[in-house]
Amino acid sequence: MKARLCALAVAGFIAVPAVADQTDTTYAGVQIAHLTWDEPDVEDLNPTALVGRLGHYVHNNFSVEGRLATGLSDDSTSVEGVKVSLEIDYLLGVYGVGHLPINDQVSVYGLAGFTKAKASAEASFGGATFSTSDDGTSFSYGVGGQVSLSQNAALTVEYASYYDRKDVQVSGVSAGLNFRF
Repeated sequence: MKARLCALAVAGFIAVPAVADQTDTTYAGVQIAHLTWDEPDVEDLNPTALVGRLGHYVHNNFSVEGRLATGLSDDSTSVEGVKVSLEIDYLLGVYGVGHLPINDQVSVYGLAGFTKAKASAEASFGGATFSTSDDGTSFSYGVGGQVSLSQNAALTVEYASYYDRKDVQVSGVSAGLNFRF
């Protein structure tokens, strides 16, 4: 019986992936985000953004991360005959990120924190153009995964809800690369 328990314990340790300790590791990355701007009575708009990430593992499975995003392309729609264009000026956020390794190459993560967002809109009708901008801060959350390409590089894919306030929701799917150093 003891031999079986020992064999079972050894098999259990062998089955657990040997994941390198990430504590005190810093990482930086870049992502392309396909965002969705959702507002009542307006067709969803889908601008894109370039997202820069900088994080630091304070524990093997937890990091603190800052992000700065800027709009790459705007999107437009027509609201009651008026052409409206939307551009993301910036997204600036700070998040706690919990990491769960699946094996040596693959991990999943969840993030939660706060994002300050600023967007600009321009409306054109009958030769006249009007523009405005607005900003605000909101609780943010998301989930993602990463696949290591090497010891220091990983491919990332995630979904995040960046902003949800005053009947405006900004969320998106993104993909990119992270580099550990």
